[in-house]
Order: sequence, then structure tokens, then C-alpha cells
Amino acid sequence: GEPWTCGIKPVQVFIRTPSWGLVGHFCVEINTLPTSSLYHAAKWGLEGFSECLRQELEGFGVFVTLIEPGGARTSFSRNLQYALANPAYQDTPAGQIRAMFENAGDELYTLDPQKIAHRIFDTATSEKPPLRVALGGDAFGVIQAALKGRLSDLEAQESMARSVAFDG
Repeated sequence: GEPWTCGIKPVQVFIRTPSWGLVGHFCVEINTLPTSSLYHAAKWGLEGFSECLRQELEGFGVFVTLIEPGGARTSFSRNLQYALANPAYQDTPAGQIRAMFENAGDELYTLDPQKIAHRIFDTATSEKPPLRVALGGDAFGVIQAALKGRLSDLEAQESMARSVAFDG
């Protein structure tokens, strides 16, 4: 296989042995934010990896689940540190996102970490956990809007997409 897959093969053998299990990954909602391109590239890579790994292991009773929480009220947000702002970005979407996070308070971080933990436990101990679990109304709304937007974009391209097949 590919060099980057060599590390997962021994893990797959170990994981599929018990004939039941859960591999949980934390993932950001399937949206994107300016200023976070590298972060989202890594998270989308994890999503693709998780989807494939689930297909590989589900036959052994091992499930992979992506946990997609919204803003949890923890000390994480209060301890964020920012680099000096670049004035060139001040009036751009990137500058607006930065300002939102720098000024955010409890109104942005509305989720109870203990409730999140309970839902993750419920998911992990369920008979067949779903591929994705959105936790929080904010996460649900962002995911729903992103999927609706992508579906609308795709549907607008349907005739073009179908136009490239061989005739006949």
C-alpha cells in the first residue's frame, strides 16, 4: 500500500479482533472559515480518512464516528492567544472572523461540556453508532447550511455534469 497507510494496517488488525468497538474522531463542523485553511485541510482529511476507515472496519463490528461539537463553554476560548492583526485583513471576512472570536463571550460558547460527554458516551455505547454526530444547535445549523449550499451548487451543475457522457 501507500507509505502513509502502513501505520494503520497493524492497528486495523488489532481493532477488528474484538468484533465490536468504536473509533471516535473529533472534527469541526463541515464548514470552512477564513483564517483557518490549514486547520480545515487537516480536519477534512480526517473526515475522508474516517469515512473510509468505517467502511473497512464496519464488517468486523467496529464503527468509526466523527463527533462534530459546536462551541463548548470551557477555558479553551478564554485562553486563546492571537498573533498581531494584519491591517490588510481588517475589513475582509478573515478580519471579521478574527474580531468575532477575539470578542466572543458566552453567547458563542453555549454548550455544556458535561452534556457533550454524556452524548459521546451514549453514542460510543450504542449498538451501531452513526458516522457523524452533531452536538449543539450551532453545529447542526452550520452543518445543515453547508450541506444545503453544496447541494444547491451541485444541482445547478446537473445538466453540465450529464453533458460530458458519450452520445448514444
